Amino acid sequence: KAALAALGDQAFVAAAREHNAAERARLAEAVAALGNHGLSFTPSEANFLLVHFAGEVTASAALEALAEAGYAVLTVNPYYRKTPAPVVQAGAQFGQEAVRARVLPLFRSLSAETTMADAKAFVDFLDAQPEVDSAKPMGTTGYCMGGPMVLQSAAARPDRIKAGATFHGSRMVAEGDGSPHHLIAQSDARFLMAIAENDDARAPEDKTVLRTALEAAGRPHEVEIYAGASHGWCAIDSAVYHPELAARAFWRLLDTFKIALA
Repeated sequence: KAALAALGDQAFVAAAREHNAAERARLAEAVAALGNHGLSFTPSEANFLLVHFAGEVTASAALEALAEAGYAVLTVNPYYRKTPAPVVQAGAQFGQEAVRARVLPLFRSLSAETTMADAKAFVDFLDAQPEVDSAKPMGTTGYCMGGPMVLQSAAARPDRIKAGATFHGSRMVAEGDGSPHHLIAQSDARFLMAIAENDDARAPEDKTVLRTALEAAGRPHEVEIYAGASHGWCAIDSAVYHPELAARAFWRLLDTFKIALA
């Protein structure tokens, strides 16, 4: 009966069709942005697209897709003070003792101060490049340990960084005044925070703390738990890599950048 009543409401039907068309076009645009990396779709007049995966969405593919979308991309080694890149070899898993022994001391050598100083330098470097339109705003992304770095970078240059995206970010909420989430108030960015289901299970209050901080600061945001995703799902060489959800997270990144960096 409810369905029949809804169909009888012509204003609702028209609004639903308009919404479906807009969201279908947005999704088609996002898939098309990854067309050179193995993704395609069958056009549809329904409220879904049939997406074809002929390849895998890698980190390099994501960077290429951002570049193809018109973004200048700077990939940094946050541990440059201690070691050159690559810090670990492809396929390394954080669950491996040798990898943890390598990475954790490097991570602990960083601080909010070093990350914020680097962010200022990176922004200045990009603005000085002839390929970069310094009149346009910038975005920053971080995976796992890079989550806090996104908040720190956005706070370091609120005049230039207008979008921040974190994927299975770690330690963004901590005890005390030094918690990275407090820096949201110093930013002027739109935020996308994609959280793994098992990360949310371990720290179920973090999403509420983040949303509260974002709302208090008046920052546009999307904080979402990715059901079925485990910590590390976006990294193609991770044991828990989830290609469909990794692609979906990247589409949301493109959408966030399109809104915030126009």
